[in-house]
Amino acid sequence: MKQPRVTSLVNLVQTLSIIVLTALLFSCSVKKVDENKDYGQRVIRFQPVPQALENKLWLEQFDFAFTASHLAHALAQLSNEAMLIQTELTAQGINLAAMTFAGVPLAQVNWQSDSQKVYTDMAAATHFDGQQVIHDLQLINWPTTTVNTALLPGFSFNESFVDGMRIRRFYQDEQVIIIIRYQEQVVSFEQKTIGYRLQIKRLTDTELTAQ
Repeated sequence: MKQPRVTSLVNLVQTLSIIVLTALLFSCSVKKVDENKDYGQRVIRFQPVPQALENKLWLEQFDFAFTASHLAHALAQLSNEAMLIQTELTAQGINLAAMTFAGVPLAQVNWQSDSQKVYTDMAAATHFDGQQVIHDLQLINWPTTTVNTALLPGFSFNESFVDGMRIRRFYQDEQVIIIIRYQEQVVSFEQKTIGYRLQIKRLTDTELTAQ
């Protein structure tokens, strides 16, 4: 009974890949940016993809809410609807493509673990911050031991379970700045200092196949 849904989701991943890559390759509006600069509030140093997550392909729905007025204004194009993000994790790094549900390509991000460089090809989302997306992705998904060893000076971190819910909290000078709550396939991420919230729903989690 569940096979048609699985097949349709796999087809959706394949279709999104073709649409995003085609649009980014042929759109004259694409701008490539080397984002190795300070931004927002970095809590950890970027770390290589954990071996347990290598060769994974995720398709996720991102819903945004901005609590800081300047972000809500600057990123209004992202706050009005959900976004689909496809993430490819390998030993070499992370490739990420973002698009709207209407099929409009927003951005493509590449992070190479050996050089620690983040590049963003921007299509419609001129304010898309690829470096921050990669940073938050690691905060959410990397193991606790990896996160602990990657913390920058002045920050601390703990993970606990409350009523069966896993919760991660990040602190700066003992003040909570980030809270991450995990519920089955949905993750709630709140960045208190910068002023935004994310709700992330994983739609598919598959293995990359050799070409």
